Amino acid sequence: MIFDCEDWADRKWQQLVRITKKEANKATLLWRWESGSLHVWGYPSEKEQEVKEKRERAKTNGEKGGRPKITNVESQKEPTLVISAKAEGEREVEGERNENKNLPPYPAAVPPVNGKIREGKSADRVPTSPQAVRFATIVHRKLTTPWQDNEIAAYKKIGIVPEDDLAALERYYGANWPPKRDVNILRHDLLTLLNNLAGEIDRAHAEKHKPKNGKGLEWAPAVAAPPTDPAEAERIASAARQAAREFRESQGR
Repeated sequence: MIFDCEDWADRKWQQLVRITKKEANKATLLWRWESGSLHVWGYPSEKEQEVKEKRERAKTNGEKGGRPKITNVESQKEPTLVISAKAEGEREVEGERNENKNLPPYPAAVPPVNGKIREGKSADRVPTSPQAVRFATIVHRKLTTPWQDNEIAAYKKIGIVPEDDLAALERYYGANWPPKRDVNILRHDLLTLLNNLAGEIDRAHAEKHKPKNGKGLEWAPAVAAPPTDPAEAERIASAARQAAREFRESQGR
């Protein structure tokens, strides 16, 4: 029996009994609770008393200066194996597990709701904010995949990204995905994208103004159509000669 253990913390249960507090409070045939104490089925009380007596004798012998000499009669006794309550309990728990193999499985975990609720120790590492969800979607990463420490740190550094920049980045990656060498320039993973975000946004905006045929814009001089009226043609020629004469005079020629 474990006295007054009902208020123990979970850590103390794991340190002393090697089980969690939740497991201790579970209904089972191996133990029962009475007045805040845990009564274990099949607990070796005789062995516990034997261990207590040995500890008491060791304490007394230590105070007297050492262990007393063993007589021939005592040395002929067969050694006894002290079975601890822990070992006994482990065997009983193992037996219970074998019996429960034929029982129906436990209900499945609660499914995610709108991608914001997820069970497990990494529940606080999945993207839930709209911006984080958009970044995970850009690199085609599952929203249920937990982020690593370095990814979370890089995401916190970028802060709030302007909507036009993030939208341009989404269009650029959506139109060119997946990354291919000598074909496009895309970041393969979330961490690299976050660490090089400024350059990726600039490339996305530049991609928006690039011609679809892949050729650069070319300049072609405008060609004026020759006039069909002879009088208008003479007027234009006269104006050109006058402009040339004025230019030469201004240059002292």
